Amino acid sequence: MGEFRFPDSPVFYRVLNRSLPEVVRGEGVYLYDTAEKKYLDACGGALVVNIGHGRREVAAAMAEQAAQVAYAHGSMFTTRALEEASAALVEILPANLDKVYWVHGGTEATETAIKLAHQYHRARGKESKYRLIGLTPSYHGNTLGALAASGREPLRRPYQSLLSDFPHIPAPYCYRCPWKARPPECGLRCANELEGVLEREGPESFSAFIAEPIAGSSAGAAVPPAGYFPRIREIGDRNDILFIADEVLTGLGRTGKYFAVEHFAVAPDILLMGKGLGGGFVPAGAVAVNRSVIQCIRDQFGNFIHGYTFSHHPVVAAACRETLSILKREGLVEKAAERGVKIFGADQVLGKDTPLAAALHSEVEMQRLRDSERDRMLSEHAQEPPKPKSYKDRLRRKD
Repeated sequence: MGEFRFPDSPVFYRVLNRSLPEVVRGEGVYLYDTAEKKYLDACGGALVVNIGHGRREVAAAMAEQAAQVAYAHGSMFTTRALEEASAALVEILPANLDKVYWVHGGTEATETAIKLAHQYHRARGKESKYRLIGLTPSYHGNTLGALAASGREPLRRPYQSLLSDFPHIPAPYCYRCPWKARPPECGLRCANELEGVLEREGPESFSAFIAEPIAGSSAGAAVPPAGYFPRIREIGDRNDILFIADEVLTGLGRTGKYFAVEHFAVAPDILLMGKGLGGGFVPAGAVAVNRSVIQCIRDQFGNFIHGYTFSHHPVVAAACRETLSILKREGLVEKAAERGVKIFGADQVLGKDTPLAAALHSEVEMQRLRDSERDRMLSEHAQEPPKPKSYKDRLRRKD
């Protein structure tokens, strides 16, 4: 039986209106179904598989760890796999981030960060600082806290009455600038909107600002203009709010650097990881933070009041440790940067010495391309650019 669908199967599928082929194996960039039909997994699923399918060394590391100890509660024990995976992450993280809290995906990482930011401010005697400021469009996960922080209306709408009151400001999406302005003449108005919210509602209720360094599935790899994140950082520091960088999609090599925030000369207070952290072999996520934040919480409360049954899982840690080793050993992050130049022809457009963010497009090149396309469309049609097709529409096969 090669395909399954609701309601014929006992599985509660993510999609209920079509059949799903049964995949039986994966090799490199391909997946194979029961009829040996080959599928090019070009995006690695939801931008998860960043070292290729079928990596036996990862499976072997998981099996070895499971044979030794498959589970040990994170509040009672640590493991060598967990210590080594954490050390490997700290080695590639921005220098100010030296502690890692392990979870099982990007959504859990977001929820953890929301609590972490609030507990940090509580430990400093600022109980009222619990709200986040996010961007529209944006996406940080599907649980209630993460969804409240997200600016993705189709996902928020069915659960609006359940969501916390987190305000959102326009994302740095120059292609669809709400003020129809262009950098640098715009004066980074999108960044200055953060200041506006803080002035209107008061900084005393806000714990953090959260953003994807490069907007992911909600805005199609929209790269912010130069100076955006330094301005955000300056406003946040002045108003005592933390900067949370959501690198769940952009992290672990997707932009030609280990983390996309490295392209913007700014360091976050908290950095979120997921997706490619475990190469798709395990559901993995992590929250990186500076020890000073943790020390403040420890001094006041003894512990970070939070946790999951399966956080800090040794088999997950073993898979992540091996995934990180492969990324480094095979130079995959550097190769992403090199191939990004070739794919987009940036060496011809900008010159070979221009720094590029390869996998999700270069900052400078994509800004120029968007500006050029916007000018062309406005000139030819004297109207707003047409709304781009959704991610699912672009991937849907024609009948």
